[in-house]
Amino acid sequence: MFYKALAFTAFLLLLVPAPVFCQEDVTITTVFKADSTFPRLRANAYFSPVEDKLDSTNLQFVARLEACAGNRQNAIKDMFGYLALRSKQIGANGYKFVKFYFDTTAKNLKLQFDVYHLNDSLLGVNKQLKPKGKIFIINAYQPNTIYVDRDPLFFKSKTWFSLDLSSIKKYKLRASKDGAACLVDGSMLKDKSQYFLTKDSHVSLGSMGLGYALFGVAGVVIASVDPEGKLKPIDENLANILMKIYRQASHEEVFRSKP
Repeated sequence: MFYKALAFTAFLLLLVPAPVFCQEDVTITTVFKADSTFPRLRANAYFSPVEDKLDSTNLQFVARLEACAGNRQNAIKDMFGYLALRSKQIGANGYKFVKFYFDTTAKNLKLQFDVYHLNDSLLGVNKQLKPKGKIFIINAYQPNTIYVDRDPLFFKSKTWFSLDLSSIKKYKLRASKDGAACLVDGSMLKDKSQYFLTKDSHVSLGSMGLGYALFGVAGVVIASVDPEGKLKPIDENLANILMKIYRQASHEEVFRSKP
C-alpha cells in the first residue's frame, strides 16, 4: 500500500510544471501563447519592434515571452538575444515591449515581450513606419548636458529626446562643451534614424544591463563610455527597450531648463 501511494505521489509530481529558476544564464518562459502554430524561422531572420503606428488588426499574436537573467553586466543584451532566438523558433518576427522589472526577492532582471508573426506585406509597412531623419538621445541615471553644434541640451535622469535633422546638414554631438565630437550626417539619415546614449554610463559598450541605471543596484550598469568621451551610437533594439522604460522629455525641458 505504501509503495502504491508513493508511486501515485510521484505521478502527481510529474503533472506539476517545473518552476523556472533564474541563474546567471538567461532563461525564457512562455507566459501564455496563441492556439495557432507558426512555421519556425531561420536564426538570422529579421526581428524588429512592431511600430506603435502599425494597424494591429492583421497582427498575428504568437506568445508572451519572459526573459530572466541574473543582475549582471550584459543582462539586457543577453535577454534580448535569447528572446529573439526563441521568438523565431516559434515563428515570430516582431515584438512589442510589455515590461521590464527587477525582482527584489530573487535579485533578477526580467523582460517581457509580446511577439507576433508579420507577413511580408506587414513587415514592409512596419519598416516604412520606422522613424526617419532623426537622432534619439537617451539619458540614464544622472542629469546630463550634451551639446549639438555647441547648443546645450539639458536632460533629467531617465529621459530621452528626439531631434529632427535637416538632410543637408552635418551635426556635431558632444558629451561636453569642449569634448570630442561625434559627427552625424543628416544626408545619411533620410531613410533611417540614429540612437545615442549620453556619457554617464561608466562602462564599456558591451555592458548593457540596467540595474544600476534604474535602481541604484551595484553590479549592473547601462551602457557605453567612449574612450574619447564621445556619445556612442547604440543598437535600435536596445534603444527601443530603453525608450519604453524611460520618459520622453518635452522640448521645453531639454532646451529651456537645467536639470
